[in-house]
Amino acid sequence: MNTKVSSWSRGKLLLLGSVLFLSSMFFGGQANAAICTWTASSSQNISNLNNWDNGSGAACSALSNLMQFNGTVTNTSAIFDVSTTTGPLFFTGGYTGTVTVSSSVIVTTTGDLTLNAGTLVIAANNTVNVGGNMSVSSTFNMTGGTLNLTSSSKQINVTTTFNMTGGTLNLSGDGILATGTGSMFLKDVNVTASTSFGLNSTSTGNITVSGSGSLNLLDRNLSTSGNLINNGASFSQASAGTV
Repeated sequence: MNTKVSSWSRGKLLLLGSVLFLSSMFFGGQANAAICTWTASSSQNISNLNNWDNGSGAACSALSNLMQFNGTVTNTSAIFDVSTTTGPLFFTGGYTGTVTVSSSVIVTTTGDLTLNAGTLVIAANNTVNVGGNMSVSSTFNMTGGTLNLTSSSKQINVTTTFNMTGGTLNLSGDGILATGTGSMFLKDVNVTASTSFGLNSTSTGNITVSGSGSLNLLDRNLSTSGNLINNGASFSQASAGTV
């Protein structure tokens, strides 16, 4: 009698475990695979679910999913009107609109930020945290706020212009490499981890290297009208580079 009860209980537990596993695979996979494409016709707020399409004609939340501006449906500009944590953030295809981070919000990507089309503007009193690589081959304007690159072994790849006229760039991910054929026009920069610059850069603010941080200029030039501050950290340059 006890053996039968024990066998039945084990069978029930195995069945329940199988159901839970399949459910997590299905629903979890659906959530992770969600691609939300910007389709707004007039309203510019990214918080409006009706401004996004999940690929099947249904509205979707771009929060926590892959957020895409590709111009296939609309070139309407957009505003980050709420604080947002999303997966990768892509500006691709023929998108020509302007996406502005405003209204004192925090935008965090857990993946790459790829700016291959359109314009991205980071205004004052806002924060953008990039958890992956950052690619700039279109128009990037930072007029204020804070841009944080916190993940290790990532790249800022610039083939156009990385343009800062205000705000602060914090490089705290170890092994960050700024590279590409473009140029970086910077304001205030804080380096607190191992960072290498492989493209020409100009700063109108202060560049501060602190703590365990290090700034390595490869074969490119760095100029600043502010101060280059070394707070007990490391600074090096290749023979072909100039400061």
